[in-house]
Amino acid sequence: MIRAGAALLVVLAGGGVAGESAHPAAFSRLTVRVEADVIRLELRMQELTLREVPRWWLDTDNDRYYSTLEIERQWPQVAALLEEKVWFELDGVQRTPAWTLSSFEELGEPLQDGGSHFEFLVVEASMPRPADPSSLSVHSDLFLEDGNPGHRMHVLVEGIWDQPAQTLLDYTDRDWRFEFPSTGDVLLKYGRLGFEHVLIGWDHLAFLAALLLGVAGFGALLGAITAFTLAHSLTLALAAFGVLRLPAGAVEPAIAWSVLLVALLHLRLGPTRARAWIPAFGFGLLHGLGFAGVLGDIGLPRTAEVSGLLGFNLGVEAGQLAFVLPLVLLAVGARRVLPSAWPALRSGCGLIVLAFALFLTGGAVRDWWLPLTSLGPNWAALLLGAGAAAMIAVPTARLIRAGPASPPLRALVAQAALLVACYAAGSWLSGLRG
Repeated sequence: MIRAGAALLVVLAGGGVAGESAHPAAFSRLTVRVEADVIRLELRMQELTLREVPRWWLDTDNDRYYSTLEIERQWPQVAALLEEKVWFELDGVQRTPAWTLSSFEELGEPLQDGGSHFEFLVVEASMPRPADPSSLSVHSDLFLEDGNPGHRMHVLVEGIWDQPAQTLLDYTDRDWRFEFPSTGDVLLKYGRLGFEHVLIGWDHLAFLAALLLGVAGFGALLGAITAFTLAHSLTLALAAFGVLRLPAGAVEPAIAWSVLLVALLHLRLGPTRARAWIPAFGFGLLHGLGFAGVLGDIGLPRTAEVSGLLGFNLGVEAGQLAFVLPLVLLAVGARRVLPSAWPALRSGCGLIVLAFALFLTGGAVRDWWLPLTSLGPNWAALLLGAGAAAMIAVPTARLIRAGPASPPLRALVAQAALLVACYAAGSWLSGLRG
């Protein structure tokens, strides 16, 4: 299709190069790949555009097209044009890379001289990458004065963020300055992502609330939070660097089950007998894999993976504190202001956490393991969650002696299921998905 249009233009121009008034669309693509110690360049150009350069005529067999053999023979001229018209600046220092012929794309039938017609020419170059670059500038006059003033160059910069940065250079806009992200930029961006993820991650927040049911004082709180932080930081790092990976179909339901198990365990033991740091560390390893799944979807900056991971983890910790500290302050205030009502308030909060854990677990089982299409999502979560809670409550009640103020687990599971049933019924009656 491209060759047919080019041939028509050549005929209209009298067999020579296309005239100034009849320039076809022309484009090229420059890809800048940033690696640890080198910046690799790849430039992809149209054969049609090469034929528009008036300073040369490389068509030695006069068939109105350039062949692979003709380009190879006259490569010094093409390389000189590229070095003259395309240059870069790294931190203000101009760099003019030496281009080498890489490949030809969309080849035609072999010609008698041993070459072939082609649609695109690909050339490559490289530049050493400074240890900590701050900016990269791209300048291109390619084909704008020599050939087609309507030429456009699509520029992509890969290897910094998960998605490439890109722009379009043309006759009126020939320069582009790209700012490399600093360590502070990466920490801030990924810290914000980690912070936001925790505060919208209901399963992680529910697990923290379940941990608080087993905390009796500041020391126990500090131990639980520290253990959870160490554990999930470890597995998050291992997963981020590809050392440890588990499928989401195993991790996500297991996280929901951990919330239910810890809630029942701490309600059975009570805060004075519970050792919250133990399940915090054990299940924190699991939650770290959940964080890693989200981070894997976001992607780490390829040249600043450690900074990105550190920022995300710090954001997760900040999000946890933003959730835990207000709850702790409210609990301390309620215990001091209403000491006689505190046991009932704590039991009520524990029942709400258990009900949410029941619903969360049932929803995870429905989503990942056992879809019940005949029921609405809320009713299915109630049925499956109540079954999961009963499965955990029975052996827990037999193996662990109840505390002096601990209610029977059967009663707690029944009350939590009743709360979820009220929610499901309310959603159904209001016309929402029940």
